[in-house]
Amino acid sequence: MDKEQTGNEIKNAIRNEIKKEYLQSMIDQLIRDIIQGELSESKDVDADAVVGHLLDSTAVQSLIERLGVTNQKSQHQVPSAINVPQNIKDEMLGGRQYLYLKICGGRAFMDHLGVSNSGGPHQPFFVIHVALQTQRYKTRRISCECDPQISEGFLFDLQQLKPGYAAKTLDAAELLSLTEPITLIVVKEGQVANPTLVSVYTLEWHSLLTQPSSSCKFVCQLMGIVNVNKQLPTKMSSSSDDAEAVVALILAYWKNQQKRKCLWIRPWLSRTSLTVHVFFLIYRAEHQVPVGLLDIEATLLPPVEKVIPHKVFVEHLHSTETRIGEKRRLFVSYAREWWREYTEASEKHRKRMVRIFAMDECGKNRFVCEFVRILEVGQALKSPEEAARWVSVLPTILEHQLPAGPTKPWYTLGTAVIAGSLNIESKCSLLCSLLLGFGLDAWICVGTNQSGQPQVWIMTRGPYTAVTFWESITGSRYLHRVGQRAAHGYATVGSVFNNKAFYANCQVSEKIEYCSFVLEDATIWKKMSYTATSSIVEKEAYHLKLVSPVDNGNERKINMEKQLKILIMEHRNEHGLSTHFDDHLSYVLTPALWSYEREAIDSGGLAEIRSAEFFSAALMNTVPEGYTFKGFPLHFMHSSSKRAFSAISNSSIGREIIECRGDNVTLAVRAITTCYPENVFVTWVMVACTFRQLG
Repeated sequence: MDKEQTGNEIKNAIRNEIKKEYLQSMIDQLIRDIIQGELSESKDVDADAVVGHLLDSTAVQSLIERLGVTNQKSQHQVPSAINVPQNIKDEMLGGRQYLYLKICGGRAFMDHLGVSNSGGPHQPFFVIHVALQTQRYKTRRISCECDPQISEGFLFDLQQLKPGYAAKTLDAAELLSLTEPITLIVVKEGQVANPTLVSVYTLEWHSLLTQPSSSCKFVCQLMGIVNVNKQLPTKMSSSSDDAEAVVALILAYWKNQQKRKCLWIRPWLSRTSLTVHVFFLIYRAEHQVPVGLLDIEATLLPPVEKVIPHKVFVEHLHSTETRIGEKRRLFVSYAREWWREYTEASEKHRKRMVRIFAMDECGKNRFVCEFVRILEVGQALKSPEEAARWVSVLPTILEHQLPAGPTKPWYTLGTAVIAGSLNIESKCSLLCSLLLGFGLDAWICVGTNQSGQPQVWIMTRGPYTAVTFWESITGSRYLHRVGQRAAHGYATVGSVFNNKAFYANCQVSEKIEYCSFVLEDATIWKKMSYTATSSIVEKEAYHLKLVSPVDNGNERKINMEKQLKILIMEHRNEHGLSTHFDDHLSYVLTPALWSYEREAIDSGGLAEIRSAEFFSAALMNTVPEGYTFKGFPLHFMHSSSKRAFSAISNSSIGREIIECRGDNVTLAVRAITTCYPENVFVTWVMVACTFRQLG
């Protein structure tokens, strides 16, 4: 009964707003303009375009915003008092404005209802990352259960968001001008499985400025990561009048925004002699399914002297959203016209891989250039080659691991760094941003591979028009020469883009070996207007602090060697073979493993050739004359000795080594670990043997 009453109240509120003369006339005129614009371009009316323009309009968004603010009032509660720990107070400096955020607990993580958490070595756990621009924190490991116990607080220095005000405490008006939200990223980790992104939540903290106590409680509803699947439509009655149709449309959209309901709406809008069938599609997405709740307390320290009236705050939010929405609406209109011109130039252009928009991890459609920024990470990465290696060793979400659906998300930069596991598109946007940060002319290429499947990779253009392709999965690099086929698997290219520009391929052939990448040539590449693209992309460089490795990997590699020796010994005992390990030979293997990692970074420079020479010389001095040496190197991004042994035994060469038979058989095992930012590590292992053949 309460839900029905609330729904009726919302409907009445929408009706009252629409009945206002100015809003009714604005909606009438907007629909007429949309219909006339659609009919001028084609004989049919694009229902999606009508709905999109209607919902993106300032009038409707203003109405939805007012409804949203009303709904948010019930979610924000002012706590009686928030106790700030003494250690947090000790970090505060006089004359600076801080924001203290405390995670008080979690609720309703239904996927883990009834799950027994024993805390074993392979038990998964949650980690919540909290970020405000360059300031990043993360919680301790949280057990994966329905109502996880969390009680951790973090202190953010708001003065860092306005460096020019370092000597002056920010007042409420200056704090309101800060646009950076707080981002909460929930990641599920474990000892065996790769990290999994669970949810991304953007906390709008500026409502603190309207509270006399400068404190608020927030209930954050976490939504799963996007997975789009279409649903069948449900037809509504066509007897509704115009006002009721608009009410139904806006109400459905508002409900979807607030309650994440999954539905189809088909209202009928009649205007003069035209009847427009508007199909309102709301995708049933996995990101619309709540995965849990977080209870948050936030406090400004010290409290602002003068609070901002709630009405002023709402008007500020409304004007900001209206301005951003108008920019996006104008860009979408421009992109539609640009695409029409591109496809009219040649019929085959329609079949080329030109990706203009992509969906982010929260289900928001973005211009692809928005996923790329100049990214600077301080001294965490020392070269473009090392950046490529780091991105390549981040766990990759393969196609068969992705949720089913017609689209897959591209992670924004902040999420990509923290998520732990990335798909190919997200790896490309991260690597391209890093290369731009190192000063390279880097671009993301969208095309197909030799199998005809969509493919994304990186291109850099150097002096004298030298073009190099970078593969984000392996870190490999390939020099591109027109007319020559390289070792890469890329077949065609349809579009390229970075943080500043977007180009579509207009060349006669889209095949890689025949393509010129002189993007400035307008006869072979069609460019989007710089004015249009720059209106919605971030121009400033993105400074991100990467987390340094927590250890140097010594304990990890020692344990790996010890466990592998035990497993090899047990395996040989099962086959009736004795086992003897040569510690000196194991030591001699170390330089070879280091050279493999350096080669992965530098792609076969002179240093690797010299390292191979040194290793060959060392073997000649170590292996007795008349003996045979066999070695099998491999690398992986986990610390499971059982998985490593399984990989060795499943290889024909590895199996020959651990099951070696002959005279005076000696075995060796060596492991090294290279640690990268964000606690990503690469472990190289080599098993080897020396023996003298009999007969």
